[in-house]
Amino acid sequence: MEYKDLDLHGVHDLVDIRGRMIMSRYPQRINTSINHEVAYQMIGGEIRLYPLSDCCITIGSLFCWTQAKCLVFYGDYAAPEEIIFNKEVSIHVGPQKVFRTQTIQIPSVLHKPHRFHNQVIRIVLLGEGLYVKHIFGKYRLPLPEEIPTQKMLVYGSSISQGCNATSPDLSYASILSRRLGFDLYNYALSGHAFCEREVCDFLVSSNTYQIIVYELSVNMLTNGYSVEEFKERVTYLLKQTLLNQPEANIYCVGILPFYGDYGIMKEGEELLNTADEYRMAYRDLVTSFASPRLFYIGDQDLLRVENLSSDLLHPSNYGMIEIADNIYRCIKDKNSFSK
Repeated sequence: MEYKDLDLHGVHDLVDIRGRMIMSRYPQRINTSINHEVAYQMIGGEIRLYPLSDCCITIGSLFCWTQAKCLVFYGDYAAPEEIIFNKEVSIHVGPQKVFRTQTIQIPSVLHKPHRFHNQVIRIVLLGEGLYVKHIFGKYRLPLPEEIPTQKMLVYGSSISQGCNATSPDLSYASILSRRLGFDLYNYALSGHAFCEREVCDFLVSSNTYQIIVYELSVNMLTNGYSVEEFKERVTYLLKQTLLNQPEANIYCVGILPFYGDYGIMKEGEELLNTADEYRMAYRDLVTSFASPRLFYIGDQDLLRVENLSSDLLHPSNYGMIEIADNIYRCIKDKNSFSK
């Protein structure tokens, strides 16, 4: 969305909380409907601008008792610093900051080597309750030819959202979209991904996508949804996606390896079915559609257990890279991408 002539990428709404317009990845009406505020979490959302002069942008965090983090990219080139803050931070950016000098003439081949023009500033966010406090300087929105044209949507659990990755660009979704050359729209919901109808309807109408990844859903399993209810909800999501996203290939990822595969249950969890029953139901459901645009690409085979974090649920950085590499190979096989 556009705000103050900035592109708030991956943000669909601004929510007024105590006078601050905090970023939300979902419309507030859906946050209210599903009684969930995880859409206020930014793990890879971006503030984008094309500076015409030196600019200063101040980003605030409403929930200042938790740390937030920003990374600055000049197109696809990452600045080496991680910017960590609690309450607010001011970030100075400007034209010709690549190589930290304005005296070097950059060869044209380096202007847009992959997805983004190198003068498009991307402030990649990790935090919750973030908002743009103010910005000074001359700048404009990036032009269509300066950003990726193809779009990828990801929906799933905290695994797809990128939790436990130590940097917002190290989620499997971020790694995968970069490798494919696509722009990422990450609508994963930590602790959720229950495929409610209002969520499904939003996902399939939020934009036009060429690739969609649905990672579903360890949270439904551990929150006591039966495999029958899982199938009913996922059936609706897949039907609506095929109907409303005619350009998209849809890649379905089942429950990745986690503690439940080893007989471990956390306090308060109630499993009506096994993870393997969920995986088989998802696989069979995809097969039943018989669509050339719909693929079940794996589950336990996408991630080795040693690449989990110590909670035996979320992938570590190594795990995120492994998942991205495996999904990339599946997508490349199906689409014959040249990248």
